[in-house]
Amino acid sequence: MSDFELWEASSTWWQDAFTDGVDPEYTEQIQPMFRQHIAGARRVLDIGTGEGQLSRDAIDAGAGLVVGLDPVWGQVEVAQKRGGGPSYMMAN
Repeated sequence: MSDFELWEASSTWWQDAFTDGVDPEYTEQIQPMFRQHIAGARRVLDIGTGEGQLSRDAIDAGAGLVVGLDPVWGQVEVAQKRGGGPSYMMAN
């Protein structure tokens, strides 16, 4: 099984275990650090976007153009469904 196939198979695990406030460390440490780092950015390219949580944070922080890329279709599909303003594409 390739790395991409492993990620594809575990994409729902990531979505369930680390997004939308489920993981306090991610919510309390990583997201604020990300927002601080991109403060004032007008354009953001989120490589390895997963289900798009940080891309949505970038929109919320005021970035006008946000693109999230991920090599796993299961992640891109959920990111697109969750919406929030960014554009999402599959790329590796």
